[in-house]
Amino acid sequence: MNYPTIVMVHKLEGRIRVKISHPVIDIKQAEEFIQGVEGITYIRYNEHIKSMLIKFNPATISSENVIIKIAIFMSEEYGLSKIKFISDCHKNNMPLLSYYSMISILGANIIKFLNPVNQVQDFVNWIATGITVGAIGEHAYHEMSQMGTIDPEVMSVMYLANSIGKGNMVNASLITWITTFGRHILQKSYESFIINIERIQSQCSSESCYDISVVPSIEKEKRIDTFKLFASEIIESQNSRLNGNLRVRQGNLNKGVFCNIK
Repeated sequence: MNYPTIVMVHKLEGRIRVKISHPVIDIKQAEEFIQGVEGITYIRYNEHIKSMLIKFNPATISSENVIIKIAIFMSEEYGLSKIKFISDCHKNNMPLLSYYSMISILGANIIKFLNPVNQVQDFVNWIATGITVGAIGEHAYHEMSQMGTIDPEVMSVMYLANSIGKGNMVNASLITWITTFGRHILQKSYESFIINIERIQSQCSSESCYDISVVPSIEKEKRIDTFKLFASEIIESQNSRLNGNLRVRQGNLNKGVFCNIK
C-alpha cells in the first residue's frame, strides 16, 4: 500500500534530516506540533524536495521520539494512515563465520602452492570445509530466526557435502561460499518497519493521545534488529521525555511495542 514514508537521510548528535514521500499539507501546523515538544529546538520543512530538518537536545528527547512525533503528524494529516519508516542503516546479512571461511579457503589455496605436503594440505582443507559448513549453518539459523524460512542458496551446502573425500573440497567450499554469500556482498538493503497509529481517549485527562505499535515492514515480514533497537530506545526514553506524556507498555517484540504519546 502507498503509505506515507519517512526516510532517514542523515542523523547526527542533536540533528536529523528526513525525506517524506507525501507532502506536508499544513506546514505551519506541522512546525507547531513537532516543535511543541520539549527538547526540539528547530524545525524546517522544504516543500520542494519534501525534506524536514530537525534540531533537538538529545539530553531531553531521543531521535526515536522525534521520528515518532513526525509520524504522528503525518498520520493525522492522512487520515491516521500507517507510516513506513526506512532507516539509514545498511543491513549486514553475512555471519561472522563467513569471513573466517573465506580466509581459510584463501589460506588453503596458498598452502597448496607453497607447501604441497599431503598431510598439511589435507588438514587445512578440512579446516576450510568445516568453517564453511559452520558459516552456512549460522547463516541458515539467522534466516530462520528472522524470516521463519531459509533462502534456497543455503542448500548449496549439499554440493559441498557431496565433495567431501573426493579431493576437491577447497574448490567446492569456494563455489559454495560464492553461491551462499555472493549476493550479500553486492546487495545493499535498508531496515524498514511500519508505525501503526491510533488516536485514543486518555483515561487520565480529557485530551486525546495515541496508541502506537511498531512492527516489521509488511513487504519483508522480518523481525529486524533495527526495529528492536528502535523500540527499546523508546522504552528507555519514556521517563522525563515528551513532557512526561509518554507512557510505554512493553509486550512481545515480535508483535510490536505499544506506547501512548500525547
